[in-house]
Amino acid sequence: MQPNKILPIDSGLPSDTFNYVCRGTTMTLTALWDAKNQGYQTATLQASEDGKNLYSRLGFKEYGDFHIYQ
Repeated sequence: MQPNKILPIDSGLPSDTFNYVCRGTTMTLTALWDAKNQGYQTATLQASEDGKNLYSRLGFKEYGDFHIYQ
């Protein structure tokens, strides 16, 4: 594996998308699998409140907050 390769994940699925959990899980796991095969060791993401539980179930851990000021 190559050191220090980090994959940012941003699926951009809105919370009202049909079958959100299934599609979000499939898209995320596919991206992670492909990244692992390319030598990535770490993945990062910015989850919405709607997506937080999905990513938690996939093993992601919360390390901080990202605030958007408008």
